[in-house]
Amino acid sequence: MESCRAGIITMDYQPGHPHGFCSAIWMGEIAYCQPLRDPQDLINRLKSIALPYPQPLRDALIRRFQWEILFGIENAELAAARNEQTHIAGCVYRSLACVAQIVFALNERYLINEKGALWKQRGYR
Repeated sequence: MESCRAGIITMDYQPGHPHGFCSAIWMGEIAYCQPLRDPQDLINRLKSIALPYPQPLRDALIRRFQWEILFGIENAELAAARNEQTHIAGCVYRSLACVAQIVFALNERYLINEKGALWKQRGYR
């Protein structure tokens, strides 16, 4: 969490998360959780790292994912010329997941799961 607060993020492959696992997810999990019991006040101490939303994290997420949006679209266009539908779908998904990262970062909200993320940001459930 201290690394994320300083603007250092990692992105790792994770089954069930086609976009991958961004280390900033841990920040969001802590920021949004509501503990039922925390006798040592650990969650509140961790929340002080995650909240308020750190500007270096915002900047790092934008820097990390912004370029990849157009890159994915351009790769989808190349795949479309070869009628590679699976690759097209993968590129489009990846681009949209990167859009979600950017939109959440711009709004200083944590993206803890890419599933339905663009709908969630608009307030839909």
